Amino acid sequence: MNLTKIAAKIRADQAALMPIELELLVDPNVAVSLVPGRVLDDLGVQASGEVAVDLGDGEKAVRKVGRVWMDVLGRGAQVRVAWGGPGEEPRLGQEAIAACGLAVDPQTLILRTPRPTGE
Repeated sequence: MNLTKIAAKIRADQAALMPIELELLVDPNVAVSLVPGRVLDDLGVQASGEVAVDLGDGEKAVRKVGRVWMDVLGRGAQVRVAWGGPGEEPRLGQEAIAACGLAVDPQTLILRTPRPTGE
């Protein structure tokens, strides 16, 4: 499957002034988004537990999980993210896609906004 990439801005919380912009693979087959652990550490994100994550290649791993504020296509939401390891591709998972009020076109795997902002 060819996955689409999208830019996202990530902050420790909605009020944080300095987001970090990342390019993420849009992967509706994974639940929790995967963000490089060094980025989450730099933002000061605190882990709230652990979760089993799909690394996208069929492998699974247990990773720390926490919450960040993520903006995608001008829509923001607080979402769960897992700490990604070195060399792992950052991924935008289904929970973040839904939380931001977005949908994935099943044919093209491109994100779209199914309803206007504020509805």
